[in-house]
Amino acid sequence: MKIKTKISLGLIFLFTLFLFIGGLGIYNLHALSQSMKGILKANFETIEYAQNMLRSLNDIRKLNDEKQILTYAIEPLLIDFDKNLKQQENNITEIGEKDVTKNIRTHFKSLQQSIQNQDFTAINYTIFKINQLLYDLSDLNSRPIIRKNQEADKRVQDAIFMMSMVATLCFLFSFSFIFNFPSYIANPIRALTESIKKVADKNYNERLHFTTKDEFGELATVFNSMTKRLSDYENSNLAHLISEKQRIETIIDTIDDPLVGLDENSKILFVNTEGCAVLGLTKENLIGRYAPDVALKNDLLRALLTENANKNLKIFSNNKESHFEKNILNIKAQDKAIGKVILLRNVTQFQEREAENQNLLAAIFYELNSQIGKISKNINAFETDFSKNNPLEQQTKLKNIKDDIEKLTKNLGNLYRA
Repeated sequence: MKIKTKISLGLIFLFTLFLFIGGLGIYNLHALSQSMKGILKANFETIEYAQNMLRSLNDIRKLNDEKQILTYAIEPLLIDFDKNLKQQENNITEIGEKDVTKNIRTHFKSLQQSIQNQDFTAINYTIFKINQLLYDLSDLNSRPIIRKNQEADKRVQDAIFMMSMVATLCFLFSFSFIFNFPSYIANPIRALTESIKKVADKNYNERLHFTTKDEFGELATVFNSMTKRLSDYENSNLAHLISEKQRIETIIDTIDDPLVGLDENSKILFVNTEGCAVLGLTKENLIGRYAPDVALKNDLLRALLTENANKNLKIFSNNKESHFEKNILNIKAQDKAIGKVILLRNVTQFQEREAENQNLLAAIFYELNSQIGKISKNINAFETDFSKNNPLEQQTKLKNIKDDIEKLTKNLGNLYRA
């Protein structure tokens, strides 16, 4: 069943409850109204007829007391009495009311006869008897009014009780529906949101377990299929990344020079074997840690992290003192710094060769200088001997030789200083 259908059925259910409560209330009000109408129509009309007949009798009695039995005066009163009596005869509803009404009719005929006979005593007596019968008639209809009023009160109480029970049940049903139905919609959405957050955190083993056959069930099927594909892709991609990572680590370890890699937050990403050796730490104590924290207890790493530090370093490693040249390579991607690599080039061999060359040059300089000294000494002696004879050509040659020796001495000095 689709969610739209379920929502529609839920709203129809609530609407039906409201219609049921409203219909029940209208039914009870209608029943009470009909009951009250019965009381007014039957009993109150009888009492009204009795009151009208009593007024007519009172007027007849007054005329009788005054000894004024005049046809034109009493005839309308008799007609009015007879009219109300006929209406009463058609409105008999209570037990015993028929007999009383019949007796009233009998005494009314006697009254008419007495009026015709001008028998004042009989008239008063008949009026007295009819009055008693009218009071009895009123009493017969007054007691049912009280009884029916009590019955109406009881019916009202029963209706109130029934309405209260129905309203309570409807309230419980409505409350349960209102409380549970939103959960039916909200709980799957909440579960879906939590699962999406887990998938966003790369937990591709997350699954939704909706057993309903509606849109949520279809959504769960699609979601589970998606996460399964992501998990398969992640596993295959992860295996490839692990293989590539191992390959890169192997390549880094084959580099003879110490190497340390940092990310943009100065966390140590990698370090090769030579780097661990010169730092005196293991990979477990370096990789993944914040480099400045490690540098607090490692002087060499602190020197490597300092940009303005001397680039030529002497480091005691592998039981000997070695010379290294520090090089920092800043790594960027799309003009954004993503890390840097610190490379220590081992220049120990170059330093040793330079020292050997210096020693060799010093030895050559010393030897040549010694030979030049001897030559200069001999030339000075030769010059002294020939100066006595003062041959011009010989003196010129000796001067040229002396100049060349001075130039050679000067060049050797420059070479030694270099």
